[in-house]
Amino acid sequence: MAGQLRTIQQWLNVTVSSQKRHRQREARGRSSAESLNERVMYWSAGQSIVLIVVAVVQVAVVRGLFADKRRPQYSPWALMGLGL
Repeated sequence: MAGQLRTIQQWLNVTVSSQKRHRQREARGRSSAESLNERVMYWSAGQSIVLIVVAVVQVAVVRGLFADKRRPQYSPWALMGLGL
């Protein structure tokens, strides 16, 4: 009977130490995952800002391509013969 109790106690000790190791690994993994999540969040926010800035610059460049850079040499009144 005493031998069986010692065997059970040994198995319990093994189980407890195994659970401790598992909890330590889980805590380490959770910490790593939270750190990675925070870095991904900041990276995504940065990418969003870059995307918005690039879009605004592209719109400005395309508008600049189609803008009339010279002033008209005539007035609409001259075309109608009014000479104003």
